[in-house]
Amino acid sequence: MDVIPGDMVVNAMMVAMAAHSEERAQTIYHVTSSLRNPAPYAILADTGHRYFYDNPPRTGRNGEPARLNKMRFFSTVARLSLYMAVRYRLPLEMLRLVNIALCGVFSRRYDDLSRKYRFIVQLIELYTPYSLFKGWYVRVKME
Repeated sequence: MDVIPGDMVVNAMMVAMAAHSEERAQTIYHVTSSLRNPAPYAILADTGHRYFYDNPPRTGRNGEPARLNKMRFFSTVARLSLYMAVRYRLPLEMLRLVNIALCGVFSRRYDDLSRKYRFIVQLIELYTPYSLFKGWYVRVKME
């Protein structure tokens, strides 16, 4: 995964605009530091978790800190799909069966949870190519 520091992107954009301001053709640059200083998902997850543990976001009327859980990362879509099926889809189907057995007592709850599950699955399908991207950008022209 490529993580690009914001100041590096802004500086590179300004230099590229100044250097090519007189040209008619468009030049596309990719700015990154992944070859020199790669940042694996684990480091990003740990850094983010430490930051929010030390500076918890406040929620609620009394300003109590939000509950913080460790983020899970999956190396393949198949593993994520399996996790989603076991953790969320299976209980959702059990709720559907209970709802049918109890003549629709939990219809509203089932519909709400089912809609949320379908939305998350759509997000997974949409962002899979980007989140599991294994490419690296070369920064030869940036030096």
